[in-house]
Amino acid sequence: MSEYIVRAENLVKTYTTGPEVLEVLRGVRLKMRAGEFLAVTGVSGSGKSTLLHLLGLLDEWDSGTIYFDDQDVSALSAAQRDQLRNQEIGFVFQFYHLLPELTVLENTLLPTMVANSTFSWLGNRAKLRKQAMEILAQLGLADRAKHRPAQLSGGEQQRTAIARALVNKPRLLLADEPTGNLDLGTGGRILDLLEDLNANNKQTIIMVTHDPDTAGRAHRQLHLDRGRIHTSSS
Repeated sequence: MSEYIVRAENLVKTYTTGPEVLEVLRGVRLKMRAGEFLAVTGVSGSGKSTLLHLLGLLDEWDSGTIYFDDQDVSALSAAQRDQLRNQEIGFVFQFYHLLPELTVLENTLLPTMVANSTFSWLGNRAKLRKQAMEILAQLGLADRAKHRPAQLSGGEQQRTAIARALVNKPRLLLADEPTGNLDLGTGGRILDLLEDLNANNKQTIIMVTHDPDTAGRAHRQLHLDRGRIHTSSS
């Protein structure tokens, strides 16, 4: 097993709009050990979300290398990357991205449905539903399992999104401004939850935020400025 769960070496990402080439990431380096809680800070437009999308294999990079357990992920096929992303990486976004027509439980189960064939899903449905309900109970949402997103508060919607991110028991949780759409009190409770997942479940977390107080809840911080990473604190 590698010392680092994920590493980025000299990551470069640019966007081209007409004649303009925008350098978003310029040789970013990052190392993350299992069990760490890392905050990546920076002003709006500094490339924080772009970095998270690359580490989560949601987007392509121009040059550089991302390793997951010392495996160069660029050497993987598209199907292998999809499998790695589904089984090993969980995502929490600022705007929840819950499907409005599905219940809390059904939204939570979506990654397991993607990970399993129809036959496997039908054969394991009871077990997977039980596992999902256990996660919802841990997050204080057991009594909301049959509710739809429109019936939930903002904090409950974000906790549902966290449950969905955790249902496949990912080794790496990526959180993009997870409190950015919440009031101060509700956001604080979401941060309490992330801290608890890290401390008690040993969940590895990379959280992107522009807020210094939010970043202060992590073990260490890295600051992204003009496409480069700087150590903020540790």
